[in-house]
Amino acid sequence: MSLPTITPKAIRKVINKAKKDGINLTNIPRSFLDESNTPAVISVADFNMLCGLDLEQFTKQERYYVEALRGAYLKDLQRSLEAKGIKEKKKANWLNRLKFILLMIAGTIFFGCEGFDGVTALFGIFNLPTVAIYIAGMAFSILSILVFYAFDLMEISHNLGVSLKSTPKLVDLYTKELESIKLLRIKLNLEFSDKATAEELEEYLQLMKVLKARRDEILRDVEVLKKSLNNPALKAIKYATALLTGVIFFSGGFFAGKTVALAIAGLFVTSISPGLAIGILVVGLLVAAASFAIYWYVERPGIENLIGRIIGLDKEKIDKITNVEENNNEKKEMEASIKNIDTRKKEIERTVELTSALEEEKRNHELDNQSNAKALSAICIEANGLKQELADLKNECQGMQSELMFHKEQQGRLVLTYARVNLELEEMRKQLKEEQEKNKRLQAELDKKGEKNNPRELAQASDDGNPVLPVFNTEGGKDIYVDLKSVTKDKSESESGIKLSDSRLSFFNTTSSQPHGQVIMPGSTLNQ
Repeated sequence: MSLPTITPKAIRKVINKAKKDGINLTNIPRSFLDESNTPAVISVADFNMLCGLDLEQFTKQERYYVEALRGAYLKDLQRSLEAKGIKEKKKANWLNRLKFILLMIAGTIFFGCEGFDGVTALFGIFNLPTVAIYIAGMAFSILSILVFYAFDLMEISHNLGVSLKSTPKLVDLYTKELESIKLLRIKLNLEFSDKATAEELEEYLQLMKVLKARRDEILRDVEVLKKSLNNPALKAIKYATALLTGVIFFSGGFFAGKTVALAIAGLFVTSISPGLAIGILVVGLLVAAASFAIYWYVERPGIENLIGRIIGLDKEKIDKITNVEENNNEKKEMEASIKNIDTRKKEIERTVELTSALEEEKRNHELDNQSNAKALSAICIEANGLKQELADLKNECQGMQSELMFHKEQQGRLVLTYARVNLELEEMRKQLKEEQEKNKRLQAELDKKGEKNNPRELAQASDDGNPVLPVFNTEGGKDIYVDLKSVTKDKSESESGIKLSDSRLSFFNTTSSQPHGQVIMPGSTLNQ
C-alpha cells in the first residue's frame, strides 16, 4: 500500500456529533463507522463510494453530515500523508482567553451604548413618546452588538488565537474540502515521482481521479448555491437589514455632527436661537449623511453577507469558490497531475515488462550457458580422454620407434654380418676350389706314387672316415678343417649367402682329432 493508513480523528468527530444530534448514518461505507481511534484502512474505493452516494435519499441534516464526512476524510488523509507537516491548532492559553472575554464585554457595552445613544439622539428631534424612543434605542443597541459580534469579535478571536465554536455551513464544508483537495493534489504531485511500483502509482492515480470528480461535484453544488443568492426574498431581507444597520451609522454621524456644531456655536453665542438650532440640525444631518455614505459603500456588503452567512450563503466564500480563473488553473493542474501520474505509471509498467523480458532472456541465456557448460565439460572430458589416448599413442609410438630403431640396428648388424659371411663364404668357396684342385693333384700324385701323405700336410680323417682339409688358420696357430662331404652348394643360393646342408660343418683343432668350435646345423647360416 502506497497510501498510508489514516487516523480517523476528524471522521470520529463528525460521527460523534451526528449521534448527538440523533442522526443515524447507515447508508455510508462501514469503514467510516469504525469507532476506534486506531489507524484505519479506509481505501480510495470507500471514499469514492461515499462521494457517489445519492444525496436525494438523505434529509437536509443527513446530507450535511455526509458532506462533513467527505471533508473529514480528506483532512485525515492530508494529515496522514504529510505526517508531521500539519500543525495542530494550539489551544489558547488562559491569558488570551481572559483578554478575549474582557474585550467581548467591553465591545458589547461600547457598541450597545453607541447604538442606543445614536438612535435616541436622532429620534429625539421628533415628537415621539419616550417609551418608543427607548424601545427603538434598545433595538438598535442589540443590532449594533450583533454587528460587533459578526465582524470585530471574529477579528479579535483571530488575533488572540481563540477559536469561536460555530456550526459550519455547507459552503464552509465545501471551502475546506476544496482546500484539502488542493493540498492533496500538491502533495501527490510532489511524491508520485518517488514511487517505484505501478501499484502505488495506480492508487495515486485513482485518488487523483476521485479528488477531481469530487471537486467538480462541489463546484456544481456551489453553482446552485450561487443561484440562491439571487432569491428576491433574500435580497429584500439583506436590503432591509442593511438599511436598519445604516440607521446606526447615520445616527452616530448625526450625533457627532450635532455635538461638534453645538460646541462651535457655544464659542460665539450663549443661547441657542431657533435659527441656530436649524443650522446645528443641518450640520448634524450632513455629517450623518456622510457617515451613512461611508457605511453604504464600505460596511454594507459585510452586513448583507452576514445575513447570507447566517443562512449558509456566504457570498464572499461562494465568489471565491466560483472564481473562474482560479478554477480553470486548478483544473489544469489536476489534469496535468493525472496525466503525469498516468505517464509515470505506464513508464514503470513498460520498464517492468522490459525488465521481465530481460530477466527471462537472462534466464534463457543462463540455461543455455549451463547447457553449454555441460557440453563443454563433456567435450573437455572427451578431450582429456583423447589427450590421454594421444599420450598413450605417443608413448606407444615412442616405444615402437625405439623398437624399430633397435630392429633397424639389429637389421644393420645382420646386414653387416650377412655381408661378412658372404664375403667369407665366397672366400671359402675360392679356397675350397683351390683345395679341391690341390687335393685332386695330390690324389693324382698319390695314385702315381702309391703312398700316403702326411695327414697334417694332405688330409686328416674324420671320425666317420671322410677326408677333411684345412681352410684357414686361427689365432694361436690352430688350424680349422672343413668336412668336405658336408660342404655343398644349395640350389637356392641367394645374394645373402650360401646355405649349408648335408651333414654338418665341424671345426677341429690341429693338435687334436676331436672337434673344436661351433657346429652349424644343416639349413642354418654361418655366423662369424
